[in-house]
Amino acid sequence: MTNTELNEKIASQMKYYFSDYNLARDKFMKEKMAEDDGWIPLHVFLTFKKLAAMTSDPQVLVESIKASATDLIEIDESGSKIRRSPSKPLPDQSVYQEEAIQKTVHIKGFPLDSTFDQLWSFCSGFGDLESLQMRKTRKGGFKGCVLAVFKDKADAAKILEVSLKYNDKELLKEAEKAHVERRQAFFNKKRNGKKNARKNEESEESKGVKKLKVDKAEESEESEEPEESEGVEKLKVEEPEEPEGVKKLKVENIVSSTA
Repeated sequence: MTNTELNEKIASQMKYYFSDYNLARDKFMKEKMAEDDGWIPLHVFLTFKKLAAMTSDPQVLVESIKASATDLIEIDESGSKIRRSPSKPLPDQSVYQEEAIQKTVHIKGFPLDSTFDQLWSFCSGFGDLESLQMRKTRKGGFKGCVLAVFKDKADAAKILEVSLKYNDKELLKEAEKAHVERRQAFFNKKRNGKKNARKNEESEESKGVKKLKVDKAEESEESEEPEESEGVEKLKVEEPEEPEGVKKLKVENIVSSTA
């Protein structure tokens, strides 16, 4: 990479940090801007991973910003701090977010080993980009899809109308607003399905409890007058036989009395 290319890349990254898109979501940058009338020391930016991979020299940052001739960023007299130009105030966030989503396209189907530079180069071929976000898995791997935010809504609309291929592979594309609505509908359906399944389970459990109560009630009624066991019945009905000697003695006594 030549010095010119490096300077352009650094300037692009610096402009991104101060862009409407990033400042709408970057809490750290907004906190830093609130500390000193918008001024942020250059050494703070050198702690950012992407920028630190390009340079560790604050002077290189200054030279890159000057070479870009951007009117978005100001450099203080000492050359040690920069800020977003007061002539470029941040837009109303609710209005900006509505406009931003209209300029955003969801593109899917890129190789999982794609680099940010490769994806930026490809997407910027369809119009000036304000931002490019690589979607990541929970483990930090690239998912193969990006959110491309164009500076102009017309460019976002244009890319939706053409056939997109990357390394001879067809890419899927969708306006971000439609993508969000489709995903929301999917998750709502999934959530409602779980709720219905839970209700059915609770209903079945409720039926089971009712049946158990009925069974217990029937058992209680039956147990009020319990049947005697077979042995008890036999004991009541059958009189025990007297021994043969006793019978004989009774007979003899009868005969004696009548004699």
